[in-house]
Order: sequence, then C-alpha cells, then structure tokens
Amino acid sequence: MLGPDDDITLFEYVKKSNREVGPALVGIELGDPAELPGLMERLAASPMTVEPIDPDGPFYRFLI
Repeated sequence: MLGPDDDITLFEYVKKSNREVGPALVGIELGDPAELPGLMERLAASPMTVEPIDPDGPFYRFLI
C-alpha cells in the first residue's frame, strides 16, 4: 500500500481485544504529499474499512 518513501508513524489498536479484526488508529507520513490520491485509491480498493481524519476537525485536535 505504502510507497517506498512513506512511513507508518503511529499504530494503535482502538480496543485491546479482537485485534485480528478490530479497529486501529494508523498515522502515515508520505514522502511526497502529491502521492495522497494514489494512496487513497489503493486503500479504497483494499478490503479494509478506512476513515480519514480531517486535520481541521475536532477529532484530529483531540489526538494531537
């Protein structure tokens, strides 16, 4: 999914049980921000359920 210059900066299970199928919070740093549309397309095509977090939203500010 990730490009060669991308990195996972955060990985945290939301629930301690059911880790195999439960939700996780994942932070990704892109080597090139222009690659975001391609990453989003690959994620949409995967079997995972992905919910991007808006950096201007309250949930993002809660995390930081």
